[in-house]
Amino acid sequence: MKITRTEKWTLRPVADDRQALRDTITLYQRYVRALSSVCMAHWPNIGVLTGNDVIMMVEGLIHPTTNRPSVRYAYFQRVFYKFPSYLRRSAIMDAVGQVRSFLSRYDQWQTATDRRHKHERPPTFGVSNSFPSLYKGQCIKYADDLSFAEIKVYKNNDWVWLTVPIKKTGKRAADVSQKRASPLLVVRISKSRSLFRSNKQSP
Repeated sequence: MKITRTEKWTLRPVADDRQALRDTITLYQRYVRALSSVCMAHWPNIGVLTGNDVIMMVEGLIHPTTNRPSVRYAYFQRVFYKFPSYLRRSAIMDAVGQVRSFLSRYDQWQTATDRRHKHERPPTFGVSNSFPSLYKGQCIKYADDLSFAEIKVYKNNDWVWLTVPIKKTGKRAADVSQKRASPLLVVRISKSRSLFRSNKQSP
């Protein structure tokens, strides 16, 4: 049985770098919202799939390749140019999860026999803000001593590697017996805080 523990690692970016982190998350969330509309429109085909099959299906609709130069939704390539592939796949799973959640709640509303009142309104489809998952080696690289991390961010209209000091790690950070999973990049604008939500799995 696997147990996943979540830790918060506080980052210490300078002001300019903090803005780049915010811009990265904002762009990611825009991407998820746009993807959710595509997923909703094609849900009869997407909803029955899982894992990599979901990613392949959605990418076939939005992401042109050499063997697939034309896609149905060219908007993504035009507006989100050079969007990193690993962030794209994270965004696809986020969008699919949010559509699935809404449709499940809507189905419960339709079939409910114990509503609080007969005029109870149905749930509305709105995409909540999500945060990008940073895949090791592709979106994040850690220093050996965990004093800093390099993060793939959107800055000056390009995707670049940004070195960000790690102010504080969790108590299990150095435990090599546990697998370090892909962290979520979270920026709390109201508190001007940047951090990782780092997940670790016990063997």
